[in-house]
Amino acid sequence: MEKKIESAEEKLALIRKGFPKDPCRDCLFEEDDGCNCQDRKDYRAKLQHLRDIGVYDLMYDIQEIESQRSWIVWIRREKGENDERIASIQKEINELEKKCEDALTQLKEAADEAKNKKNGDRNV
Repeated sequence: MEKKIESAEEKLALIRKGFPKDPCRDCLFEEDDGCNCQDRKDYRAKLQHLRDIGVYDLMYDIQEIESQRSWIVWIRREKGENDERIASIQKEINELEKKCEDALTQLKEAADEAKNKKNGDRNV
């Protein structure tokens, strides 16, 4: 029996559907690839079919694009939160700088007054 060649429409439908769900994802044998249950065999056959009709790599790349987009969203969110933290810290720095500047100005003025008073006392 000759294998049916998938039409472009059928391939597009499979691509839209996405990869089949791995039934053994949480299986204890999954990491060792030792699970050989019927569900796993069926899953592997579905993946092989996608390879055979030439859409597996395309589907993988599409999946990778979506994964990378998710990373970008996460990074932008983190960046936004960090920008807010930086702005808050900068505001605190600005307030402290102003407070220190005011205190230094007051000390300089007091020192100048004391110096002028001391010089004024000598001139009397």
